[in-house]
Amino acid sequence: MTRSEDLLYSLATVIIRYHDKQSGVKILINESDESLVRKQSRILAKRIINDSKTDFKERFDSLITECPKHHPDRRPFLSFILNELSSLKLIIDHQNSFSPSQLEEYKQQIIEMLKGFKGLLSTFKGTTSVITQHKTATNPGGKTSLEGLIDTSYLNSGQLCNSGIFLKEELMDRYNLDLDSTDMELNEFAQQLCQEHQNTLLVAELTTPKEALSVLSSTEHHEIKVQLEESKEIEKKLKSTISKQQLALYLLFHQYSMLKSSESHLKKTIQRHEETIEYLTQKVDDLKILSSNDASNPVTPGFGFFGLNL
Repeated sequence: MTRSEDLLYSLATVIIRYHDKQSGVKILINESDESLVRKQSRILAKRIINDSKTDFKERFDSLITECPKHHPDRRPFLSFILNELSSLKLIIDHQNSFSPSQLEEYKQQIIEMLKGFKGLLSTFKGTTSVITQHKTATNPGGKTSLEGLIDTSYLNSGQLCNSGIFLKEELMDRYNLDLDSTDMELNEFAQQLCQEHQNTLLVAELTTPKEALSVLSSTEHHEIKVQLEESKEIEKKLKSTISKQQLALYLLFHQYSMLKSSESHLKKTIQRHEETIEYLTQKVDDLKILSSNDASNPVTPGFGFFGLNL
């Protein structure tokens, strides 16, 4: 449970405890021990908020309606508590992580709420303190004034009234905050609370794919398995085809290399033949010239076997 959720339950517990302190109402927690009352009140607060079958706002509003019969001046305070509870619940139900601007707005809302509570706890009944209501479906939000929570009666003057006591115990004391807490301390508390909530959402976003896979039906698992096997078979065939293509490419390259080598050898052979033909052609031409010369210079007879050219 994050501190944001715990803060939500603290606000709800204030309403329950104040309700049970009034006379003439149906008590929700029948315990005499104060520590048990506080514990059981918080358990009930959680149960009401997390009950998906009922609207927690309507449930708490009905409790608030019962309370002010003897103290009608406290209805605005209790309604303010419920409004902040409802606004905070919308944020807690946020499914995605916050953007930087949303996170800053979230933090400022917590700070404004705590400052409002500090103001009420340090203000006497009969006088008012300005607080900030945050926007909800039934409230446009904005500044308003509420009566202080310090009693002014003769016997209890200067002490906190019941609503002030419950607010102090369930919220301020629980988070080690008091009237002397500085703005810096409130800011630090709000920063830690909001960042813890943000981190929880970020972790959920990272683990969601794995969780989604784990909750798939058996049919979906089977379909995925079949698809994976088909993919592997396609990959296997593709690898075989690639290997064959690589072999064919190698053979073609080898054949090309041999043809290139044969072509080079053939060119050399042709060149030798051309040189031989050229040589023989030259010899034929020389013989023709020699034959022509012999015809123009006949041999003188009478000298037997040896002729004499004159």
